[in-house]
This record gives sequence, structure tokens and C-alpha cells, in this order.
Amino acid sequence: MNYSARLAGTFFLVVLLGAVSAFAQTTAFTYQGLLLDGISGAGGTYQMQFGLFDSVAGGTQIGAPIVDNAVTVANGVFTVTLDFGSSPFAAGANRFLEIGVRKAADPPGFTILVPRQPLTGSPYSIRTISAASADSLSAACLLCVTDVNIGSLDAAKLSSGILPDARLSSNAVLLAANQTLTNKTIDSPTNTVAADKLRTATTTVSVNAAAAPTSGQVLTATGPTAASWQNPSGWTIGGNSLSGTGLFGTTSSNHVDFMTNGNVRGRMTNLGEFYWGATNTAVAGDLFGVVGNATFPWAVNGYSSFNGGGVYGEVPSGTTNFSAIEGAYRGTGNGSGIYGNNQSGGTGAGVTGTYIGNPLAGTTSPTGVYGFSNPTVTGNQRVGVLGDYNDSAHFGIGVVGLALGGVLPGGNLDIGVLGWRTNNANYSGYFNGNHVIANGTKSASVGTSQGNQLLYAVESPEVWFEDLGTGKLVNGQAEIKLDELFLETVLIDDEHPMHVFIQMEDESEDVFVKKGTTSFVVKERNNGRSNAAFSYRVMARRLNFQDHRFGSDPVWGPGDTRPYSQYAPPPPIDYEANLKFQLDQKRSWKPTPLPAGFRYFSNNPVIATRNLGRQ
Repeated sequence: MNYSARLAGTFFLVVLLGAVSAFAQTTAFTYQGLLLDGISGAGGTYQMQFGLFDSVAGGTQIGAPIVDNAVTVANGVFTVTLDFGSSPFAAGANRFLEIGVRKAADPPGFTILVPRQPLTGSPYSIRTISAASADSLSAACLLCVTDVNIGSLDAAKLSSGILPDARLSSNAVLLAANQTLTNKTIDSPTNTVAADKLRTATTTVSVNAAAAPTSGQVLTATGPTAASWQNPSGWTIGGNSLSGTGLFGTTSSNHVDFMTNGNVRGRMTNLGEFYWGATNTAVAGDLFGVVGNATFPWAVNGYSSFNGGGVYGEVPSGTTNFSAIEGAYRGTGNGSGIYGNNQSGGTGAGVTGTYIGNPLAGTTSPTGVYGFSNPTVTGNQRVGVLGDYNDSAHFGIGVVGLALGGVLPGGNLDIGVLGWRTNNANYSGYFNGNHVIANGTKSASVGTSQGNQLLYAVESPEVWFEDLGTGKLVNGQAEIKLDELFLETVLIDDEHPMHVFIQMEDESEDVFVKKGTTSFVVKERNNGRSNAAFSYRVMARRLNFQDHRFGSDPVWGPGDTRPYSQYAPPPPIDYEANLKFQLDQKRSWKPTPLPAGFRYFSNNPVIATRNLGRQ
């Protein structure tokens, strides 16, 4: 819409009460204007906004705008009552009215009409211009007001000054009905009570003045009519000497806040919770909570230089699935739920987990240290327990697992995971599922006169179980029945036949083999009738893995993965030569190409520096 406005006739600044009475003075005034829509006078109901400014253009708006959502306009003429208060006009400065207009159906926002309209005074308001001369009345009229001019004076109008004693009644010291001072003297120069009695409205209270008060004492009522100087019964800044258990806190339902330097540092809530560094809990269920900040990031610290721990947690009894000490990391970096750092240089551990006792029936197996990674988190590098030893100048072990009689070996150690048991009666490591060794060998370490030597396992594209044995021909023929327990671990049928290898150990004709599913027959050719001995080797497909042949390892990703492998120099047989060989290998190691998603921990600045701990 194309709105414009101008004054219709003369603008009147009228002092009205609700724009009704011309005699009762208020700060409201009426404004009449002409609103044009295009070139014609507007008509209908409009929303209007009126703002007060100190300049015809630009300038500063004074106070908040006034909005009238129902202004009636007839033939372009409208009249409104506006009230900006008296303060915008107190100094007599120029004021301009800015008008904004819109209909309810118009787009949001007001159309601002220009130019702004100057506010001028009505003829009768010209008389008030001379009122400024009254500002200097107090200086010009010194001593011109006499007793005759003042009929009465409200004492509340006295804002300053002191009335001399001669102008007060002798009983003015009291505000109650009893105005008599009997046997009392107010010693004004020293502001002290000369006698030993204090008078209330109805009771005389004796004050024991036999001895002067000591530092920290307070005047305490000892009865309805007596008071004396006594040590305070409450908590004082200078300390308290208690004869029994003292109480600190509230008897109401309010909290107790602890403050220093004008800031609240902690809170004891009305439920008995205690928070430090905050006034409420970060996690529901906290009884004692400490919250760190930028200045003090270590929220809770425990130290002990004696035969005890710095921090100890215990669940002494009851049935609970929660731990004595728990840690949760909810950040976005590489932080830990619980981090242990041993800086002693001795044999201590950063984190030690110990289980003592027998597991209860129906509960989880006893665990010294338990690591869990949330399976709902996306990605392929979730870790339950991570052991990281990465030092090119020394030897070490990432993770150690010791069973009964297990030891920590003292030889040439550079091991990711070590498992040790005292003998061969059980297992130092056990895997239920596929067991993969990538870019390495599967070896047996066997003691010899040249130290323990490595014997390597045979590897195949298929999954085979094998059995060895001996037999003997009788009149040129022998049947070998396979071990029944062996048969339970393999699958032998027409699609998956066994392989039999025969080694004759006596003179005979050539032999051949006729294979079945549970046995095989060795028979001498040319109708031979010898009774020669032989040894055999049987290979059969492992049950449930009978169709395996190769199989992609998804850990390494797609494509040609040969660049990720390295030549492995054979280790020397001699121990000292091998030790030097291992050190040289560590010192000359260089990162090799890795598939997408793989990472070296030593290249991660957070992980690489975290072992510095808190210095």
C-alpha cells in the first residue's frame, strides 16, 4: 500500500485525563492526522505505531514506541491519544513523532511515514515556559519564607539536617507511650549507657557490668530481665571451643552454600548431598560430586605417601552390579574412563585389578580387570581393553595375562600380548573362533642346547586334520581302520575324500590304496604276498570347515594388499646375535603403507603424550 500522512489543521498538545477532562492534568495528549492511501483519504481500521525521536531524521528514539492495533480512519482523518510520560518533555527539547501504519492483511512490519511530525505546544501551555525560573527559588528566596507562611510541616519532608537538642522534647529519646526516663543517663559524647539497666517497653533488663567483655563475646539474654557478656553459642570466624558434638547447618529446608571472594563454590543440599565446584549434580544419584573447571581441571585427587592408596572405593556388602570405583568418558577426544599412570620407575602398575574370593552362584565370573566397548557405537575400532607399549629403544609387553604359576619373563621382550602358565597342563591362551596371524608365523618355541628355537607350522589353503600311524601287510594286504575319535572331528565322503600317503619300510612290490569313509586298504600289486611293514599319513577335511579354501580377510580391506606385507629376515640361532638383531630391527623400523582406517598409536599426539600423566 502507498500510505502518506500530514497534519490536518493545527496539532494540539492538550493536557487531558484520558482525553476527557480539560481540567485534570495528566501526561496524555491527543494527536489528529490525515492518512492518505495513494492520493485519496484512507478509510477503515488500521494498526499504527508511534515513536518519539529527538530529530526530524535519524537521531535517537526516546522510550518505547506506542502501538494502537485499532485506529479508526474516516476520509483519511484519525485521532489518537498518546502518553509518553513527562520525562521526554522535561528539558523543553525538540521532539518529533514518527508514525508507522499497516492493515491487518498487510505483510508483517509497519510502513514508516515521512517526514516525522514535530510536537509543538498548545497556546495555554506557553505559560509553563516561564516555570523554569522556579528552579532558582531556593537561592533567590533565602529567608523569605517566615513562620507566618507555614501553617504546618510534615516531619517526613525533612530530608537532611540535624535538629539541636534544645528543639526536642526531654522525652524524645523514646518512641513508645512511656516517655519518662527514670534513673537513666545517656552520655552523648561516648554513646554509652551510664547505669546498668536497659528499659524496654514493658520490662527492665539488668546488665551485668561487673567485668568488661573479652574479645569475641556477645551480650546474651540470660533470663527475662537479665543479660550478660558470654561466649557465642553459634559458629564464629575466630574458631569455636566445643565441649561436645557441634552442629553446623540449617533446621529448615534450605540449602547451605559455601562462598569465597563473592562466588559460590559449593553446596550442601537440603537432602544431604554435597557438591563442590557446582550447586547441583551432573548425574542423577550423586551423593558427593566435584566438578572441575578451566582453572582446576582435576576434579578429584587423592594422595598418600604412606602404606595406603590415594583413592579407595569399596562396596562392603549387598547385591549390586555396580563397581566400587567407576569411570565414564563422554567426551569427543581420546580420553579414558579410568586412567592409571605409574611414574615410580619401579615394578608397580598404572592400573591393578584384583579379585579375592569365590564367585557367588548365578553371578558373573570373578574378574580382576574388565574392559567393555559399547557395541552400539559405529566404527570398527571399538576397544574393550587396549595395551600399548611402543618404544624403539627398549623391550616391553603391551598386555600380560598370567595363569596359575605364570611368570613375567626377563628375556628379550617385544610382545603385543603375552600369556603364561607354569606348565603344559592347561592353556596360557585360548580362542573360540577363527585365530588369525597376519604377516607373521605360527611357531613353537622349543628348548635346545642353542637356546629356545622356533619350529614353524605348515599352512594350507584348506582346513585339514591329519593322523599318522603304522601297519603291516599280511600276505600282501592290510586294512587300517581310522581312530573313532579322529573320525568325529573330520568329514569323509565322496565329495570330501581323505588323502592317504604310504611309506613302505620293508621290501615288497609296489602298493596301492583303496579308500573308504572310515578305513582304507593297502594292497600289494602283482598279487604280491609279502608281509612288509609300512607307515602312513592320513589327511581329512575338518568337520564344519570341509569346504573352506582360502577366504578374504576383511580386516585389510579390498584390493591388492601385498604392499602391506614386509620381508621378514630370519632370526639368528645364536642368542646374543639374535638380541642385537632384534635391537637393530627396532631402531631401523619405519612405518609401512597401511589400509584405510589403520593407524599407528605413536603418530597420535594425544596417545603418544598421555603417558606423561599429571606432572
